[in-house]
Amino acid sequence: MVPKFATTQAPRMFLVLHLLVSGLVFSGALACNDPEPPTPADGRTGLSRQVEWYDSETKQLKSAEGQSRYGRQEGPWKEYTPGGEVSGLGSYKAGEKIGEWLYYYPTGEMERKEYFVDGMLEGDLEAYFQDGSIRVRITYKAGEENGLYESFYGNGKPNVTILFKEGKEQGEYKALFSDGTVGHTFHFVDGERVGEERRFHRDGTLALELTYEAGTPVGEQVEYFADGVVKSRIPFVDGKRHGEELRFHPTGEKGSKIDYKEGVRIGVTLGWFPSGVEQLRGNFVDDELHGEYKQFHSNGNLQVEGQYGKGLRTGKWHTYFDDGTLQQTRSYQQDKVFGWMQEWYQNGQRRAAGTYVASALVGPFFLWNEDASLNEQSGVYKQGKRVADLKAPALEVASKLYADPKPTDKSPF
Repeated sequence: MVPKFATTQAPRMFLVLHLLVSGLVFSGALACNDPEPPTPADGRTGLSRQVEWYDSETKQLKSAEGQSRYGRQEGPWKEYTPGGEVSGLGSYKAGEKIGEWLYYYPTGEMERKEYFVDGMLEGDLEAYFQDGSIRVRITYKAGEENGLYESFYGNGKPNVTILFKEGKEQGEYKALFSDGTVGHTFHFVDGERVGEERRFHRDGTLALELTYEAGTPVGEQVEYFADGVVKSRIPFVDGKRHGEELRFHPTGEKGSKIDYKEGVRIGVTLGWFPSGVEQLRGNFVDDELHGEYKQFHSNGNLQVEGQYGKGLRTGKWHTYFDDGTLQQTRSYQQDKVFGWMQEWYQNGQRRAAGTYVASALVGPFFLWNEDASLNEQSGVYKQGKRVADLKAPALEVASKLYADPKPTDKSPF
């Protein structure tokens, strides 16, 4: 299993993305809030109390509260988590955040500090782990990242560093693993990737290499297993996959082939077992599977066969055991199961039979144990839920079906 890289994100607006994916941004300002009408304004100041809610109908989950003047936030405000804990404290002026804003974890610890001028971030921004150690540090000027962005692991060691100038990344981007080894590097010029991107496994061996020109990947992207064996080769032309993409097994044998044309999958796609035996065969039209599709067991015998229509399963599908005996038949419409489904044990005895509508069981469903008794899941179904036990004549149908295990094209009901 390939270890995770220290990061795979481009650092454009990296701080906001970093906080979002970390689950740290939970202030009311990002919630889907519905403000209630403000209370009548003070005749002298024009100020009125305003409350915003996560749930506009029941008004049980308050997301923020403060004052407003003529419909715009004014003065001190509080933001809350859905659990009711204070998540943010700060002030507004004419609807714009101003001064220092403090944000908190639900358990009360400081999560980050920000400073605003006329609604735009200004100066140093810091975010913290719950133990108070630094997590992220960056400087803003007029709402844009300006200076060195740094993020850290819980052990205090650096994670990501990248320099920003007027909101654009400049120079080397470097992401480290928690033990300090390099996980990911590339370069920026005025916010665009240029030159070689490299990713590494934890042991320092190369995991990926790709070249960029003016922010666009060009040439061949090559991935490697930790022992240096090639994992994949993906060609790029003008930033899009173009040509034959190959993926390989850890032992070096070819594992799959997909053809691309200007980023769109086309033509026959193939997969192989490490032994070289074909594992799957399908066909892409305009980036979607379309037409005949087959999968095979490692011994070469057919495992699955069916049809795709514009990326969705359609028509009759069959599944087989590795000795070639039939395991299951079912039909699809727009990737949903419809009609009479049948399934067998490898010895040829019936295992299941029932009718589906939009992938939900309806009517009598039979599930046999290997000793020929009906399983407790057998019964009458409605919209996929069991609603009643089987009764005559359904039980008589079950006996006839089990006695004659040959496939039938239609439901007996």
